[in-house]
Amino acid sequence: MATKIYHYPIVDCEHEGDIRSAEYEVTKAGGDVLDTYWDGEDCGDAYVSFTAPADKIDAVCDELGYDTDELYRYTKK
Repeated sequence: MATKIYHYPIVDCEHEGDIRSAEYEVTKAGGDVLDTYWDGEDCGDAYVSFTAPADKIDAVCDELGYDTDELYRYTKK
């Protein structure tokens, strides 16, 4: 079975520091950061792509303030 990739949205992203902060939040919650994306626009589209062990993904997403399905649906867009 392929590893699912999730996306943690970075709300109100204005600079690289916001991206680094979101990466830290994901790793602190137990996720493994794969990549980041930011369109460069103030408050534009930005997110952290991450994975986590299947037995821990619910707890990781909960720690980030989202339901697992929300972050996976965001990935599939």
